[in-house]
Amino acid sequence: NNCQDMIERCRRAGVKLRPHIKTHKTLEIAKMQLDDGGSGICVGAIASTLPEVRMLASAGIKDVTYAFPVGDGTFLKHLLAISQQWPGTQLRVLLDSDVSLDAVESFAAACAARGAPCPAWGAFLKLDAGYHRAGVDIT
Repeated sequence: NNCQDMIERCRRAGVKLRPHIKTHKTLEIAKMQLDDGGSGICVGAIASTLPEVRMLASAGIKDVTYAFPVGDGTFLKHLLAISQQWPGTQLRVLLDSDVSLDAVESFAAACAARGAPCPAWGAFLKLDAGYHRAGVDIT
């Protein structure tokens, strides 16, 4: 099947796979995408909406990237709730600007000021590859 073909291509190329569930939005296909037979090729899933993040976390997917830019951080409280409800899931966010980084830092500082646990999210830096659609300009 296509999922296994992609996993095999990644294995041959020596790279990891983080499949996106944006199109199919189903847990069944997400599990097919992540079934690498224990080889470690698939390292997590990518979701574009908070409901998709919840679905993956609730199903026990251990590494979920929220592929929606942080922007001003208005949704970070929702990610915090997800990470508290499913503490075994490593959540990751996309940083695409100084504004995004500032929003995450401010959110963490606000958590600390309240004495609340700060989330230990991972982050990816989204780079503009030259099309000027999104990401940090690297030119």
